[in-house]
Amino acid sequence: MNCEICDLIEGKTKAKKIYEDEDVIAFLNPKPATFGHSIVLPKKHLTIILQIPDEIIKKMFFVSQQIASIIFEAVGAEGTNIMISEGVAAGQKHAHSIIHIIPRKKNDGLSLEWAQKHIPEDSMAKIHELLKVPQETEVESAPEKPKEKESLKKADIKEGVKDYLLKHLRRIP
Repeated sequence: MNCEICDLIEGKTKAKKIYEDEDVIAFLNPKPATFGHSIVLPKKHLTIILQIPDEIIKKMFFVSQQIASIIFEAVGAEGTNIMISEGVAAGQKHAHSIIHIIPRKKNDGLSLEWAQKHIPEDSMAKIHELLKVPQETEVESAPEKPKEKESLKKADIKEGVKDYLLKHLRRIP
């Protein structure tokens, strides 16, 4: 298998690592969309999000949340795009699942907007029925608390991020 992302993880390709544990790793994106663009990914070669075990996806999103918080302070971001592209049609460039954290500033020249489509009401009703999660399906509302050994804390990732919630009220639209 020839995976450019696995080469980063294995150290075959130089990269600026910003976080690592036994399951998850994060780098500054070597081909960034904006200054500070970071990527969070599973260490194991997994192509799409559906292949990632629940415990690892929880960690990936927790690490992404922490990095996004740090990015606001570090680069003076006014917003972030946190995104996953799955499949070539969606713009996935590597056969490895990646969470992108893209710092944004007003008028930064990066456009991720799309033209809204008009979908007839009968089509919306059909897709609504197909996508509804049955009531009896159990969906976890909060992740399990990580084991003490694996526990990630804001201070473990970046010391000095104080008043976390107050500092980031400006992120709320």
